[in-house]
Amino acid sequence: MARSRGKNGKIEQSWRHAREPVFWLDGDLVLVAANAAWEQLTGQSIAQAVGLECKPHGPTADGGVEGLAGSLFPPEEARRGLSARTRTLIRRPDGSQVACVIDFTPLRTSSGPRLVLMGVIRAEPEVTTPSISDDGPESLRTALLTVRERLWARYGHDALIGRGARHERLLAQVRTAAQSSSPTLVVGEPGSGRRTVARAIHALSKPPAAPFLVFDPAAIPAESLAHTLFESSEASDSLRVPDDATLVLGDLPAWPRDLQARLARRLASDSTGVERPGIRVVALAGADVEAAVRDDRLRNDLYYTISALVIPLAPLRDRRDEIPLLAQHFLERVNLHGDRQRIGFDPEAMNILNAYDWPGNLAELARVIAVAHAARDDEWINASDLPAAIQGHWAGSYSPPAANAPTAPLDELLTQVERALIERALTRAKHNKSRAADILGVSRPRLYRRIKELELPDLEENTPAEP
Repeated sequence: MARSRGKNGKIEQSWRHAREPVFWLDGDLVLVAANAAWEQLTGQSIAQAVGLECKPHGPTADGGVEGLAGSLFPPEEARRGLSARTRTLIRRPDGSQVACVIDFTPLRTSSGPRLVLMGVIRAEPEVTTPSISDDGPESLRTALLTVRERLWARYGHDALIGRGARHERLLAQVRTAAQSSSPTLVVGEPGSGRRTVARAIHALSKPPAAPFLVFDPAAIPAESLAHTLFESSEASDSLRVPDDATLVLGDLPAWPRDLQARLARRLASDSTGVERPGIRVVALAGADVEAAVRDDRLRNDLYYTISALVIPLAPLRDRRDEIPLLAQHFLERVNLHGDRQRIGFDPEAMNILNAYDWPGNLAELARVIAVAHAARDDEWINASDLPAAIQGHWAGSYSPPAANAPTAPLDELLTQVERALIERALTRAKHNKSRAADILGVSRPRLYRRIKELELPDLEENTPAEP
């Protein structure tokens, strides 16, 4: 059994034979020792776990040692040298999970003021969802662990983080889609998590090794789409897809008309149970999918075939009560993959995140959290770490002239206003000109013309990928 390191002094040995799981962290939050009961509870070898730094992120899906180190991260009070209790979730290598309470007791070594923490773990049979509004930033981590535990217990994954009645409906729809062999249409704005929902359906309905294949017309030329998806003959609608695969059709209205027709015929044949019913089909489309049918951008036959089951995704601006939990989720995801560790958000930063409109939805929130995470090394993210756009500084993009300033010609003033409005729309849309034109309420050709006439920089579109 591993023993504590010399720099922490000699630790009493009586705890080693205790029936309750006990572990020790040194002043750098490195796991230095544990007992046999700890090894039995966690399913991890003490020899492998000793030396891991406990970081502020939740357990990993594979139940690995790194995720376990995140589950043992102590609360702020314990890090300041006070006794404290925290709830956590321990995921074992066999996939099972245990909801626990950890009591941390700070001790000083006999060789000096160096702080060590003793953690005693107790299983918690009853799990309740803690409040995330009144208990301070630290409670977000506990709430997130609870949500993850419930998702794993009920669905076998924790990909779809959220809370509330709307989120429960989404989870129920995902389970229904996974239990059905019919095609599923996932509808939502860009960045709203459509591909994440497709992955959740795949995880619930297919074995882990089954292929998850995404065909996106925005990323693959039409000829390559046809060659990769269908057999070589243009008259054939047979797919080059394994029988146990999940086939994800990205941005359905953007598919070429001839491929839409082939897809419609292929899916219609599946509905009769004649050809390869093992392939699961999930299609993705924007919130304007019905308008795409009316405008003849999406074939009627394909739409009616693919929309047997429809899962609508609400934009993030309509899910404001979930923003704190989602922000903490993205923060811990960044923590998990980086050396810099940040614990949470101070109240002012969280108020700013709650007030923003999030035109880029979950993808934009994930990007903003990554930027804020990299800003400094402090434990807490504050308002100054957030990008200026999120802080609401766009009001300074156009300042009215001072009362004593020289009066400019009306045309010049109007041009200044138009320039500021276009720049703001392009920034909000991540320089996606179609999205910017929608924000401004003008056609895309008109926006292109005005960008050129105003000599605005023609930046490349930078729409973030969906999380």
